[in-house]
Amino acid sequence: MNYAKWFIILSIAYSQCDYNDDGQLNVIDIVEQINCILTDCWSIDSEDGDDYEDTDNNTYSTILINDKLWMSENLRTTHYSNGDPITNLEDDYTHGLYYEGYSNYDGDILYNFFAVEDERNICPAEWHVSTDIEWAELLIYLGMSYDDAWAWGHNGDDEGDMLKHDAEWNGTNETGFNALPAGSFSYCGSYPPTYCEDNKDYLGQFWTISDDGSSWYRGVDWNRSDVQHQTKDRWAGKSVRCVKD
Repeated sequence: MNYAKWFIILSIAYSQCDYNDDGQLNVIDIVEQINCILTDCWSIDSEDGDDYEDTDNNTYSTILINDKLWMSENLRTTHYSNGDPITNLEDDYTHGLYYEGYSNYDGDILYNFFAVEDERNICPAEWHVSTDIEWAELLIYLGMSYDDAWAWGHNGDDEGDMLKHDAEWNGTNETGFNALPAGSFSYCGSYPPTYCEDNKDYLGQFWTISDDGSSWYRGVDWNRSDVQHQTKDRWAGKSVRCVKD
């Protein structure tokens, strides 16, 4: 193989891409892009070759994307990393209006934001809830502009499809992220308050941790190709994806 020829071709192809998002186009962008191609940046991997386990002994497959190890499944635990139970809100509806909790929505575990931000850590030891910054970096890596990655609302082009787990949900899953349409929950306007679970098989929404302490989430819809970036009340229930520390 004529490596010099391939290097020139790849240099031309990627010279317009600020791969490391440093605001400059230079040879470093080309080298990092080529390294990504040769090493398969989206390859499914876990650092020790095994699935990872939470406190409830659930195991999770992982995906390495842009040097970040993500769970490629939604979190399912009902305990914090220290073994403390997370409150089951189906047994105590009023609790979740002000305190941490989870709900089982037809087999998918959804958490309110109080549980997500709890210092006991809802993810397994040495893992953490994906941050808003990590989501922005992921989406920029997939091709979304910096401004769109941080803007409020529905943003980007086909990055949502690249995350969704299969064609039945209008996804390509090019990343192996396996975003699932687990739905969401909130409170109905009744007293005593009860949960309204909705959007099963329609949307997947993932809580994120942000520097400003706000309850931001990222979401994908079955009939949209972009990615949602919005805030929601802390008592709402959404999915969680964890990232390795």
